[in-house]
Amino acid sequence: MIPVRQRWLVPLLQLGQLPRELTPAPAALRRGGLRGRAASGAESAQVDFEGELAVIIGKTGRRITEHDAVEHILGYSVSNDVTTRDYQNKSHQWLQGKVWDNTTPLGPYIVAPAEADISKAGVSTTVNGEVVQKSDLSHLIYSIPTLIATISEFTTLEPGDVILTGTPPGVGCRRNPLLFLKDGDTITVTVEGVGSITNTVRAERG
Repeated sequence: MIPVRQRWLVPLLQLGQLPRELTPAPAALRRGGLRGRAASGAESAQVDFEGELAVIIGKTGRRITEHDAVEHILGYSVSNDVTTRDYQNKSHQWLQGKVWDNTTPLGPYIVAPAEADISKAGVSTTVNGEVVQKSDLSHLIYSIPTLIATISEFTTLEPGDVILTGTPPGVGCRRNPLLFLKDGDTITVTVEGVGSITNTVRAERG
């Protein structure tokens, strides 16, 4: 899995920052990340939501051109890139906040590129029925082909690799008051034309 940080124009304008890292994060899907729950680690008090479009790679490639990028896409799916903000902010390297076991729900379907026009597809997140994120993919800074071309410059993309394309504004750590997930909360992420994924937060025990 390769999550992409800060790919939405509005959050960057709010923060006055430029786009940053592309970082492989293989651990977050282990042992239950695809199931109908999202873990809340006992060590974290700042578990946050990030509704995102997921791009699933279907064909091996290195140094893929933007022109050829679509040929390497198996399809699109929906993800909640759950992030432990207190661990993310422990150092300048934010990866430790992204790779907790059971924290990246993904699914429930893979939709072929020919079956979904994602150019302006809406992306929304609800927590316990309340809309907390709502935007559309026209606000992405870079296109999906550009992203695939950039990533494949430094690593080979393989079938089954997942690229998380970034989250729209509204995450809990940027709200006033702050909004973090707790045991029993239900989160639904929807990408128009692709589907929805719903998960219930369950605190890890022991």
